Parts: sequence; structure tokens; C-alpha cells
Amino acid sequence: MASVETLDFDGLLAPISEDAPSGDELRSSDAEAYWEIKRLRDAARKDENQAPGGDSDINIAPEWTEVFQLSEKALAESSKDLQVTAWLIEAQVRLQGFAGLRDGLKLFGQLCNQFWDDIHPRPDEDGVLTTVAPMAGLNGEDADGPLVIAIKRIPVTEGQTHGAFALCHLGQAYDLDLKPELRDQRIGDGWVSREMFDTSVDETSPEFFQTLLEDVAECQDVLSEMEATLDEKCDKDDSGFPLAPSTSRIRETLEDALRTIRGFAGTTIGEEFEEEGDSQDGPAATDGGGGKAAPSGGVNSRVEAFNTLMEVARFFRKTEPHSPVSYALEQVVKWGKMSLPDLLKELIQDSSARDDMFRHVGISDSDDDDDGWSSSSSYDDDDDDE
Repeated sequence: MASVETLDFDGLLAPISEDAPSGDELRSSDAEAYWEIKRLRDAARKDENQAPGGDSDINIAPEWTEVFQLSEKALAESSKDLQVTAWLIEAQVRLQGFAGLRDGLKLFGQLCNQFWDDIHPRPDEDGVLTTVAPMAGLNGEDADGPLVIAIKRIPVTEGQTHGAFALCHLGQAYDLDLKPELRDQRIGDGWVSREMFDTSVDETSPEFFQTLLEDVAECQDVLSEMEATLDEKCDKDDSGFPLAPSTSRIRETLEDALRTIRGFAGTTIGEEFEEEGDSQDGPAATDGGGGKAAPSGGVNSRVEAFNTLMEVARFFRKTEPHSPVSYALEQVVKWGKMSLPDLLKELIQDSSARDDMFRHVGISDSDDDDDGWSSSSSYDDDDDDE
């Protein structure tokens, strides 16, 4: 069963007044409240970025509770403002996980649906793009936005030995598998190993995973509903180009989360829930010998492909430790993440033959840079401000 609602939708969706359903723009009507919410939100994100674990730190900065409380109050009593709603969503993800994300996206969509004619911020010289800019900021344009990064920090296990872990920690574990020479140093620095992550998975109850997966699936459904609302309200420009903000990074992150969680939680959940999941992404594939399930569904990105290969490698290493398959797959992934110069250096040991090939294909010495895989490329991106 999915988590219960985390927001008072009746209060948040009630008109501010009969004459002005959306109230006044908070920046002009109550600038002090607006800037206080923003200050607290900026302080919370700064605390996260400066924490010992950096982008992989999942401790909740205390300011997020205040951000939520003040945003909720402003939306219910003063102004239907999408920027304030975006800040509330950021807080909800930290405080309530995927259930908070689900309800935050639902609120954003329903506010647009019910109050579009006078919702804040109002269109300016950039038109409707100004109104929906807060959602574009959460998604990110050239890099993952703050909401995407926050999703990767949501705990997806509840282990006791090493604590709860998030998807960003799984990215660290993959990275350690690919760079064993840095393993001891990075674990000493607080990185999470695959063994630690697996222990946390094994200590997590089936009920936790079942609720988690249903919450993620509901996030996808609500996101689709919000996208449909924004497409309708924003319409298209004169050339026929849709003006609704892109939410592709949020969608891709949720798809990856659902697939990845099903992968490592498969046997913990059991066959009953896997059959229930068939209607969405197909069954979470399990092995006949009781190993963890392999990720299900199609592969939609390079990162997903490498993650899937690492899951398969882990399965063989755990069930057939004598087999060379796991080592071969890990080697293939390592090669796949290398730049061409680094790959040729590893494959061609004879330096004169290698230099001759470099000359023939036009590779200069300056191209010979390290391009190894870091966890930031898949689960752990920099937290850019919108």
C-alpha cells in the first residue's frame, strides 16, 4: 500500500479570497515572508553541500522543516505562488521522501489547473515561461536540477548495521567496484561499498520496499498528470513549439529509481508484488536460485545500461564466485567508461605500436586524459541552483 497523503490539499487549494482567488504575489504583498523562505531554503541546501558526505549526505537539514511550514502557510493564506510551491516540493522530498514528492507534484499541477488565470508569478515579457519557470528550475536544463538531486538522496533502504542508504550511495558502490585501487581510501572517506549497501538491503523489510515502489509508481502517475495540465495551460508558441517546461530529468530519474529498486529488492519483496508490478514496467526479473532480481524494463540510457551490467556481474559473483563472468562484465563496463586514448593505452601494451596508432587516428598527447566513471555521472550530480 502506498503512503498516505502528506499535505492538506483542501486547505492549500482553497481560494485566498472570493475577489482574488490567488491572492497577491508574495514578493510584493509580503516580501519579508517570501525572502525568509528563500533564505531558509538556500541555507538548507548549503548545509547539505557542506556536510561531510557532500552530495551523498542524506541527513535532513533542520531548515527544511521551516521551509515547509512557511511555504504551506503562505500558499494557504496569502498567495498561490508556484515559486513558493517549488520550495515546498524541495522540502517535502527531504521530509517525506517519495510520498512528499508525489504530493508536491500533485499540488503544483492542481494549483495550475484551478488558479491558472491569476496564479503567481504572472507572465511578463517572457510570457508564460515566467509563470512556470519554478518547475523548469527544479528539473534543470543543462544539468540535473535541485529536485533531481534530492530524489537521488531519498533513503531506499532501512538497514540497521550501516544505516539507511539512497540511490546516490548505490552510485558510489558501483564506482568502488570499477576502481578497486581506490576502494580502501574512499571507504575511509565515508563512501558506501556494495557489501554495505547489500547488507542494508537484506535488513530492510518487504513492507518497506513494497510501499517504496508504490510511492515511486504514484510519483510517475502524478508527474504525467501535471505534465498534461502544463501542456494544456501553457499551449504552444507561434511556431507550434510547446511552452510547457521540460520535466524529462525528473521523469528519467523516477524511471531509473523504479527499475533500480526493483532490481536490488526483488527477492525481498517476493513474487506477489512482482506480479502486481507487471501492469507498469513488467515483472522484476528474478533468478531461479534465490539471488537478487535483475533490473526490469527497457534500457533507456547509457548510465542505465552500465548499471544493469553491474547488477548482472554482482549476481554472478554472488551465485557463481568461481565463474569469470562477473569479472569480465566489470572489465567491459570499465572499458566502456574510458576515453579512447585510455582504452588504447590499456589494450595496446607496446608503446611504439600504440603511438603509431595514435598518429594514424589523430590522437594527440593532450587527448590522453582520464575519463573514468565517477558516481556523480549516474547518481550523484552537483547541486546547481536554478
